[in-house]
Amino acid sequence: MGWQFVEIARRIKTALARHQVKFTEHARAAMLDDDLITDDVRKAIQNFDIIEEYLDAKPFPACLALCRMNDGNPLHCIAPRGAASGKQRNGV
Repeated sequence: MGWQFVEIARRIKTALARHQVKFTEHARAAMLDDDLITDDVRKAIQNFDIIEEYLDAKPFPACLALCRMNDGNPLHCIAPRGAASGKQRNGV
């Protein structure tokens, strides 16, 4: 994992602690399709492993994070680097 994604992981964790994580419309639609509750997702993404990097993603580099729901089921999240740095208004 590249150093920049160690930094993004730190920023995501800081944003979570400050209740500053926002979900995109796409994320909200996916959560609705999968019958996921926002609070459960917020809990799941407090502990994650970055499993893939998308350095060429547009408009910002991003990473794929693997989280676990309370029941142990996997949850995959895409976190754009710009979102964690405050450059993207729509959030993660």
